[in-house]
Amino acid sequence: MNASDSTLPDSRVTSLLIDERERTVTVYALHPTEPTPEGHNASEEIAVHTSVDSLTVTGWSHEPVTAWESTPLPDDAGRIAVALSGPATSVTFHADAAVRRTRRPLRTGAL
Repeated sequence: MNASDSTLPDSRVTSLLIDERERTVTVYALHPTEPTPEGHNASEEIAVHTSVDSLTVTGWSHEPVTAWESTPLPDDAGRIAVALSGPATSVTFHADAAVRRTRRPLRTGAL
């Protein structure tokens, strides 16, 4: 993933959870890291976007998401536009700017 929301070029979005009842979109991403003494060689990022509206999904492919971008909405303070895209993938939505992010270390096989 080559995204504004990620600092590592080899990162990738692994899944997306859309909850229409709670109006949330949760993005799961895998980020490779330098191996630690404990054997962790990656971290999983979980980003929960709340108060989602204007959700549009025009494609979702098995190909990797190559861009994950968030930009402020100029006429709606405190809100952002989010876009996930890649080959045959396009997901866009608006959400609250305050994103709940968590990371956890992982020990993975081949990345």
